[in-house]
Amino acid sequence: MRLKKLALGVLVCLGAVSCRASFADTLTFENTGGVSQGGVYVYPYNFSFNGSTQTIPMMCINYQDHIVQGESWQVTEQQLSTTSSVQLQEDAWLFSQVGQGTYSDADIQFAVWAILDPAQPATATSPATPAVGGNSGYDAVAQNLVTLAQNAVPGLSNTFLNQYTILAPVTTAEAQKQWADGTPQSFIAQTSAVTPEPSSLLLLGTGLCGASLLVMRRRATMETRTLSA
Repeated sequence: MRLKKLALGVLVCLGAVSCRASFADTLTFENTGGVSQGGVYVYPYNFSFNGSTQTIPMMCINYQDHIVQGESWQVTEQQLSTTSSVQLQEDAWLFSQVGQGTYSDADIQFAVWAILDPAQPATATSPATPAVGGNSGYDAVAQNLVTLAQNAVPGLSNTFLNQYTILAPVTTAEAQKQWADGTPQSFIAQTSAVTPEPSSLLLLGTGLCGASLLVMRRRATMETRTLSA
C-alpha cells in the first residue's frame, strides 16, 4: 500500500513539472507601442501571457497575417538553437539589435518581416503577392539589415539563440475557434520572459513532492492507530 502511495506521489510531482509542456499557453494582445511606419504598427507588440497582469514586448515575424487588440489565442513555444531554421536564426539576430541604438525599431521590424514574408513578383502563372517588400517602410536600411542578418547566422551559437523563443499559433480546429480575424501572427520574445526558470520548476516539483510525502506519512500514522485500536 505504501509503495503504491509513494509511486502516486512521484507521478503527481512529475506531472506538475511537465504540465506546462503538455498544454498550450495563451497570448492576449493588449496594445502596441504606438509607433507606425508605412501605415502599420511596428515593435513593440505588448502581450499578457497566460492571464498575467504584466505585459511582455514581442516582435511580430509575419507581415501578412493579422491580429486585433484584445484577441487571445493558444500558442506553442520554440526556443531557438543552431538547429532552428536559418530564417528564425536571422530573426533572432535582428531582434537582438533592438535597443542597441544603431537601428530604429521600425527598420528592424521591417527586416524581420522581410525574412519570412518577402514580396513575390508577378509571374506568367501567378499574380504578385502583396508583402513587406511593397511597403514604403521597407527602406534601404531595412534591406541592408536583412543582408547583415544573413551574414551573421554562421557565427551564432546556442548560447545566443537560446535567449529567444518563437510563439506560434496552435492551428487545431478547436484552437481556431478563438481566432478573431484569420490566422494570428507568430512572434519572437525573450525566452526569460515566457519560460519559467528551471530552478522555479524544480522548486515547484520539490514542494509538491514534499507535500505528497507529508500526506502519505499522516495517512500511514492514522492507519497504524486504527489497527492498534
